[in-house]
Amino acid sequence: MKKTDAFVSVMLYEMNSKYTDSTVYKENPRYITNTLDSATTFKLENLKAGKYQLIALKDENNNNKYNSITEKIAFHKEIITIPNDTLFELALFKEQPTFKASKPSQGSGNRAIMGYEGDVKDLKLTLKKQEELIPLIITKFQEKDSVQLWYKNNTVDSLRLNVTKGKYAKDFVFNLKKQKNDTLVISPKQSKILSLRENFILKSTIPLVKFDTSKMQLINKDSTAIAFKIKYNEWDQELAFDFKKEPLEKYKIKLFPGALEDYLEHQNDTLIVDFETKNVSDYGNLRLKLENIKQFPIIIELTNAKGDVLASEYSESSTNIEFNLIEPNLFTLRVIYDENKNKVRDAGNFLEKKQSEEVIYFPKEIDVRANWDVEQTFNLKP
Repeated sequence: MKKTDAFVSVMLYEMNSKYTDSTVYKENPRYITNTLDSATTFKLENLKAGKYQLIALKDENNNNKYNSITEKIAFHKEIITIPNDTLFELALFKEQPTFKASKPSQGSGNRAIMGYEGDVKDLKLTLKKQEELIPLIITKFQEKDSVQLWYKNNTVDSLRLNVTKGKYAKDFVFNLKKQKNDTLVISPKQSKILSLRENFILKSTIPLVKFDTSKMQLINKDSTAIAFKIKYNEWDQELAFDFKKEPLEKYKIKLFPGALEDYLEHQNDTLIVDFETKNVSDYGNLRLKLENIKQFPIIIELTNAKGDVLASEYSESSTNIEFNLIEPNLFTLRVIYDENKNKVRDAGNFLEKKQSEEVIYFPKEIDVRANWDVEQTFNLKP
């Protein structure tokens, strides 16, 4: 269930000799109306016969021009001809900004921070001291559109960074001051309660490079050793412990000195973390039967009222989807047609005449309560 934006401007641009794709950024439309606060439909009347580009705009600054950084847009892919009594359906989207990097700044004695706009996929960074290549680890700066550049101590006054992504390329020189190095801190990502759906995760303040599982131990409340596997996510600086979780169980993870070593050759001190699991009856199960899927693959997401994704599944062929052992909640359900098969929803782009990947929302919230099994059919036919 998704609410339609209020106060959306609906515009017609005349397709004359002066029109280009940049016109919507610079010029006022020939005709305009507004959907007002609650309407989801619109009508434009008494129009001059001709050919037009149909645009809808969430015009935040009320200037009747498109600002791709701050505003949502929708467009009809084909040029429309007036007169016309067709009902047009438009879907607003926020464009992914074109990639752009900001000048790095020093974050500590061994770390720089670089802000960016757009998508960092396939980003390549090269750090140099004069002509000498400096080894580099790149991680996400959490909660910000920035990356962290980790390097070992240098006594130079400045470093040069080359940034490339696709056709984008830029060089930056940033100055260094004498600052303290970061300190290694290992801490649990979750609270004392571990969901039966999740792996236990430790976060580190510095990227980790060495792991000695012989110096790690996972035991239950009876002090019985539990088999586990580890997987390190360098981008998020997270170490996951994957093991078979039992309900109503208490666990203890012990990391002895030298179990972990970070990029700066620090090793951990003894770390002991206690956590536990809840009963199966504290969770609910949602089983979906999807009908009239027009294409695969699809992304199936459960979100809360704020739009935060609480659970997700990916299907390349199955129409029966199960979300088991989920926290009780009122869920919004949506299905995304993943046209480029990259397992994320891609926004549209007006200049490229590309629509966003299609999203189908279930028409009402789904109530999953503790100790409930909910079965729901979702017909995706428009």
